[in-house]
Amino acid sequence: MPTTQNSKPTILYIDDEQDNLDVFKSTFRPYYNIYTALDAVSGRELLKNDTLGIDLIVSDQRMPIMTGIDFFASIVSDYPDIMRILLTAYTDVNAAIDSINRAKVYRYIVKPWEEEELKTAIDQALEFQHLNRKNKELLQQLAEYNKTLEQTVAERTEELRLANELLRKINDEKELMIEQLKATNEEKSRLLIQTREQAIQLENLARQDALTKLANRRHLEISLNYEFERAKRHNRLLTIALLDIDHFKQVNDMFSHQIGDDVLRQLGQILPSCVRASDLVARYGGEEFALVFSDTGLDEARNVCEHIRQTIETHTWSELHPDLKLTCSIGLSTDTSVSNYEKMLSLADAKLYEAKRSGRNRVAV
Repeated sequence: MPTTQNSKPTILYIDDEQDNLDVFKSTFRPYYNIYTALDAVSGRELLKNDTLGIDLIVSDQRMPIMTGIDFFASIVSDYPDIMRILLTAYTDVNAAIDSINRAKVYRYIVKPWEEEELKTAIDQALEFQHLNRKNKELLQQLAEYNKTLEQTVAERTEELRLANELLRKINDEKELMIEQLKATNEEKSRLLIQTREQAIQLENLARQDALTKLANRRHLEISLNYEFERAKRHNRLLTIALLDIDHFKQVNDMFSHQIGDDVLRQLGQILPSCVRASDLVARYGGEEFALVFSDTGLDEARNVCEHIRQTIETHTWSELHPDLKLTCSIGLSTDTSVSNYEKMLSLADAKLYEAKRSGRNRVAV
């Protein structure tokens, strides 16, 4: 995520009502550096100040001088990396499509906005911006090839223009040139599809642990923060479990690190099979895993974790090595009265170590 002073992203908010600007600043100042403008002209002047380092613009649609869509459309070419979110009191489908197609708006949010929805949209936009910047390396690698391809297409197009004067009399040559153009277009389409697929793969890599194919710690923290805030705000149940493979170091030392990696890969298949599709399973670090059970109380989560513990203990690990046997220890936390999700993880971690001190191969609550 892009950052500026104080390691916070910088947002420009444009609205022609001062009260709206004040509410926005007071709501989001804890999370971001905020600059405001009463109209599009003032907003563009702030954009010219490179020292501000603006990462994202939130703009109202209905404003004097220039609408939000027109303003965004006017800055797309000059500031392509700045993310754009449009606020409007009108749910006009055509306006939404126009904002996406012409103004390259990331999200279209209906007013009056809710803090949780707008903050989530802002954070997702900034995350998307971060992934786009990571994609630039790949795009730069493709740039030279695309440049050559575009030059080839331009040359072929010119050849076709000149050839058309003769092709009115030579039908066979005309058919040949059409086939050549078709082949060129197919190749360009194939490359465009390949680029899109690679962009999707890069986005998955940013969220996924390479070894286990589970969610990585970064994705866990983003998702858990959202679930924790949702549970506190709406008084919903939330349970977190931390799972650690007992004596995993001995697996690496006795059977090799390759066997250890194979164990982790199989756990990446076993754990998701034991929980609901709505539950999150993530690799927390090393041989430690985290499970997030939304809308789930302690008793239900404990039963699931006991099933997981038994599944790991009875799994046929001998397929990896004849002498290999594994157990796990699990600690649970369901206390959402703490100040943040990190404290809740700490409580689960304390229960995990309680399970280990009590002899391992057990679930502690």
